[in-house]
Amino acid sequence: MYLLKEVEIKDFRAIASMKLELKGVNIIVGRNNTGKTSVLEAIALLLSSYNDYKDCFGNNVLKLAVGRGGYSYLKRVHSDIAVVKGHTTNNEVLSLYLATGREGFEKLGTNQLLREAIDTAISEVVEKRFKRILQGLKIDITRSRRRIELLPEGTEQRKAYERELEMMLNRLKRYEEQEDLIKRQEQRKIIDELGFISITLIDNDPIKVHMVFKPESASLFEEEDKEFVELKKYKSPILVSAELLRRRPGRDIVEKLPVDKLIDLIDRLRSMVPYFYDYRNGMVIFNYSDGREIVPLASVGDGFLALLELLTPAILGVNVNVVEEPEIHMHPGFLNQFCKELLKVVNTYNVQYVMATHSLEFLEYLFKYARELNVLNNINVIRMYRLPNGEIDYEILSGEEAIEELEELKGDLRGP
Repeated sequence: MYLLKEVEIKDFRAIASMKLELKGVNIIVGRNNTGKTSVLEAIALLLSSYNDYKDCFGNNVLKLAVGRGGYSYLKRVHSDIAVVKGHTTNNEVLSLYLATGREGFEKLGTNQLLREAIDTAISEVVEKRFKRILQGLKIDITRSRRRIELLPEGTEQRKAYERELEMMLNRLKRYEEQEDLIKRQEQRKIIDELGFISITLIDNDPIKVHMVFKPESASLFEEEDKEFVELKKYKSPILVSAELLRRRPGRDIVEKLPVDKLIDLIDRLRSMVPYFYDYRNGMVIFNYSDGREIVPLASVGDGFLALLELLTPAILGVNVNVVEEPEIHMHPGFLNQFCKELLKVVNTYNVQYVMATHSLEFLEYLFKYARELNVLNNINVIRMYRLPNGEIDYEILSGEEAIEELEELKGDLRGP
């Protein structure tokens, strides 16, 4: 299974420059407003961009990210573009370029490879929309002729329809005779209308271009507000699950599992939750000392559901799991078991987790079991903080360094 070896982030949100070597479990810590969520978003956007920004469960990662301030805040203030790159274990380089505003588009255009990708994408959008406009106009002409045939000659209503038909025929004639000119004009208009653009590459091959148009734009093609253009067929070897919202866990996640994966999940849950017995047809069976209780999955607690959401992607074979604050909704007893099971899942399924946390309990449990399982060398801690001038900086601690600071130096891994 392919994973990320390294991630580079440049001018994304408040992060000026960042380069991370990733391991199986990567924990991002730091005080509030130090860029932890931004790192998660950058990784999730990069990996989901090959699938129109959808993660493995259909969550729109771009929509989630844009919800935190809009498109313009995806890039650093005073920067024209943001860039996220990932180096995979199969030696591919994944790249994502993000830009807003005319300055950003012009900056992208200084790179010939990106300029050609933008030009090709815009031409495809214009071609597709031009054909649709012509098709719609021809349909309207046919309908107008049929209406006219049903009306008596000389009536005012028929004359009105005839005038309307003549206008549509003239418009169709102009489009057909001046097709090249109109397309060039529309290409220039599209550039003016662009509010956001992203370009996804694999090595040096542009794969997809995503364009979002300003809502106030007005042109021949104003009914569309966004376009995905696929320049080359490519299926990313890395699937991502992005849990970036602090919300109640989803209730339908178990239904997404094939039978063999469901059996695997049930076995895992039995090892983690002593009173969990089985899951059948939407019902969860708990085995308590005084008997069994059967309840709908929708009625079980958030902590139990959080375990489902965090474990299911790995069992499904999702390569990279991006999770914000796994401790949310989770009782300390569940958190304890989850940390132990997380390390086993990473080893068993060869998957990768990138998580941001505020919880010292989570860190203590994680390192306790990492030592027991002898997997400290598969853990990174990325500590983020703000410098006095407001810039974001970071340091990377190995698992051994982190546990030394946590236990021997009695330090707070989350930073000052």
